[in-house]
Amino acid sequence: MNLNILLRDVFNYKQAESITVLFDIPESARKDNPGWEKRRKIAAKWHKEIQKFNGKARLVSYAATGLNNADLPEKCQYDKKQILLKISYQILI
Repeated sequence: MNLNILLRDVFNYKQAESITVLFDIPESARKDNPGWEKRRKIAAKWHKEIQKFNGKARLVSYAATGLNNADLPEKCQYDKKQILLKISYQILI
């Protein structure tokens, strides 16, 4: 995959922009399963590739909502710290 073409042609990416890879995590270890683990690995891989591409990639996780297309939770995890997603968005752009 040519990341440059993907970001430019599909997302209209500009070099000055940063990119955030968001992924949800299960509410408890009891609900964790191989599917969740696979998605975490995919998010980490995307983050690593984008980081090599532009050096401005962020990896942010949030608690799973349990619903498709639900609003994202207010709080998320970034760099091992809990932060507000709205503030995170403003800081990361």
